[in-house]
Amino acid sequence: MFEQPAEGYVSLAVYNSVGDCVARLVNQSLTKGTFQVAFDATNIPSGLYTYRLETSSGAVQKQMM
Repeated sequence: MFEQPAEGYVSLAVYNSVGDCVARLVNQSLTKGTFQVAFDATNIPSGLYTYRLETSSGAVQKQMM
């Protein structure tokens, strides 16, 4: 879940340990509001991944398992 403070472009992607994009969950302009995105990881191997959320107001990158 993430909050979009103003209308604008949003990108949410998941990357593997070598930096390859394994899923692009959001890649569009969104209105102001709170959004929830489902991530189905059944077709990718288990391990450490990084997700990156980019908006017009900044970017956040974190790891997940």
